[in-house]
Amino acid sequence: MSNKLDIFNSTVALVLLKLYEKFPGAAALDTEALHAEVREIVGENVNEKVISDSIIWLANEGFIRDQGITYVSIDAGLKKGMSKYVLTSSGLTCLNKTPNSLKPPLGEQLKETISEGSREAGKNALGEIGRVVGEIIGGVIKGVVS
Repeated sequence: MSNKLDIFNSTVALVLLKLYEKFPGAAALDTEALHAEVREIVGENVNEKVISDSIIWLANEGFIRDQGITYVSIDAGLKKGMSKYVLTSSGLTCLNKTPNSLKPPLGEQLKETISEGSREAGKNALGEIGRVVGEIIGGVIKGVVS
């Protein structure tokens, strides 16, 4: 089984990318499709609960917001029980932050990396998004402790 952190980082990157591409609109997240995409990136079987927990974490930490809209038909490609999410200002800030080692915004780099299907480059980008999310969490914790 894959490392939970690899699954988490892959899920976070894919979710943020999907919502970044739809911003400022909301997008439905199909966990079955996410599972297949994460498995393709990680290259092994993945625990679907880690994917669901990653989405919940993104919402609880304020990077995405559940619009509370579920659909019960197949209209517009939405399946029964799918929720729509939108990037929050924190999520958008995270994606538009330009790390020193990167020239384009992280959101654009993720878009290129995932569309190219480059597994090694994808892991590098996922590591970078993990680092950026870690910096944000560290800043929040430091602000609370101070």
